[in-house]
Amino acid sequence: MKNSSFNLANTLGVAGLVIGILGVAGPIAWDFYKTRTELEVRVSGYTILIGNNIKLDGLSVQYKGEKLDQLAQATVSLTNIGRTPIVEKDVIQPITIAFTPDTKVVEVRVDSVTPSDLVAHIAFDRANGSATIAAPLLNPGDKINIGVIASSEHFDFSVAARIAGLSSVAVSKELLVAKPKRPISWTVYPVGVFSIFLALVSISLFKDWRKESAMKNAVREGRFEIPRLPNKAAVMTWIESQFSCAMPSERRALKTNIDALTDTPDFVEKNRDHILRAVQGLLGQWHRTLGRAWSLLFVEF
Repeated sequence: MKNSSFNLANTLGVAGLVIGILGVAGPIAWDFYKTRTELEVRVSGYTILIGNNIKLDGLSVQYKGEKLDQLAQATVSLTNIGRTPIVEKDVIQPITIAFTPDTKVVEVRVDSVTPSDLVAHIAFDRANGSATIAAPLLNPGDKINIGVIASSEHFDFSVAARIAGLSSVAVSKELLVAKPKRPISWTVYPVGVFSIFLALVSISLFKDWRKESAMKNAVREGRFEIPRLPNKAAVMTWIESQFSCAMPSERRALKTNIDALTDTPDFVEKNRDHILRAVQGLLGQWHRTLGRAWSLLFVEF
């Protein structure tokens, strides 16, 4: 009884300690989660309009009087993915997108905003290849879609910002990463042919298994019928058609068994029991053959 009381006291003590820890850590964790500030800059669209492999004879493109031999258009989305609003007073250093010299950006503008009443401005410094984004308020889920026009196929950038409560800006450039086509290995073709062969053989074996099972059930239940054939030769022909899915050696064994009987005008009626037993023997052998075939297909390979 004392041991039970002691164990109960220990259990209650541990439970109280766990509840105490959760009571302290839970609100702290929830407060951190609820007040988390996060920003994401993602390339949501990228198209090469004129490039080394995309040129039209006689087409000349100019931008503000400047002739462009290459032209690319990108959409960069800036989204508040955190759980707190970002207000202007919390911005120590505004969000700045710095494009690499190879990108050769000629224009940066606000394409669209979500929600529609969101106020956003962009100051583009072409000489430095940078764009500064300003927004008085970015609520959670607010998005600014920034259109970028560049006179090169290459497109890359970095992002910097100093905002209260923000440790870093998440940057995603998945659309800019070219995914090279992997050459098809020559082994795919023989493996594919062999897989098709296995599938066809499996279908054939399944059909044979169903037919063999149906015959065995019919014999067991007395429903298997042997037609009234005029003579032994007709029975041999019936065996070839009825058991066409069996191995030739199995059919040959059945025919040899029946051929040992004396041929008479009422051959089937006189020898029905013998023929049924011979058929049962064939079905048993057929079952073992199908089992070995399944084993070879799905165990050996």
